[in-house]
Amino acid sequence: MSVVVTGATGHLGHLVVTTLLDRGHDPAQITATGRSVDKLADLAERGVRVAAADYADPASLDAAFAGAEQVLIVSVVEGDRVALHRNAIEAAERAGVRHVVYTSAPYADTTSMLLAADHRGTEEVLAASGLTVTVLRNAWYVENYTGRVDTLREHGLVGAAGEGRVSIALRREYAEAAAAVLLDPAERGRVHELGGEPVTLEQVAAAISAATGETITYTDLPVEGFRDVLAGSGMPDPLPTIFADVDRAIRDGELAVDPAVLTGLVGHPLTPLDAAVREALQG
Repeated sequence: MSVVVTGATGHLGHLVVTTLLDRGHDPAQITATGRSVDKLADLAERGVRVAAADYADPASLDAAFAGAEQVLIVSVVEGDRVALHRNAIEAAERAGVRHVVYTSAPYADTTSMLLAADHRGTEEVLAASGLTVTVLRNAWYVENYTGRVDTLREHGLVGAAGEGRVSIALRREYAEAAAAVLLDPAERGRVHELGGEPVTLEQVAAAISAATGETITYTDLPVEGFRDVLAGSGMPDPLPTIFADVDRAIRDGELAVDPAVLTGLVGHPLTPLDAAVREALQG
């Protein structure tokens, strides 16, 4: 079955393509898209069709989606996200795509987390479409923390999550879940709340300490205090408010999900926190 993976120049989309290949999917039946095909050269070498596509350019989406039976819409991180996602959804409809997979956020239809508002809007557009839709509500990636290890070494892990728990897993495990729903018809047409082991930020800091051999502490602040720290670091508005609210959501339990769902999709036990942190740092 022909599959288009959008955002394949990014970490998650690229991993989904390589997972499909590793699981034996015909590379000639995979199209990897992104704004710069130069970044897809390694996939092209493996026989994958690559195509330049931009959510802001409907004509490029039409060309990339032509003949596809399934499309994975990897959510964008900036801009008018609902409008950009709508462009991709409408292109899928025009192309006669049978199944669309969308990467969303935990409890997108009910959460108060500011970061999820655009996901909720996109899910509403999908629900109004005539497409068969699978929603992957991905919780946090381990790499969200390990990707800024240099800052953590200097300042420690600062947040406002208190004793709240966030479900984190490796990005490759979320990619495995996406590949699973693209390959298995039984998993389609559903909403999957996905996340790994629910942990506190203090536990995350301890795991990074163990992996690096350095002392990384967690400092808990009020939400407004954390927002001020983010603003003081040079983060442009409105991002300090949005990301401080993520920690508020963690504190309130809005990013903790049952890891059994992700485990079931990937088909193997999820990587424990300490090992996951080590893997992410090495990667």
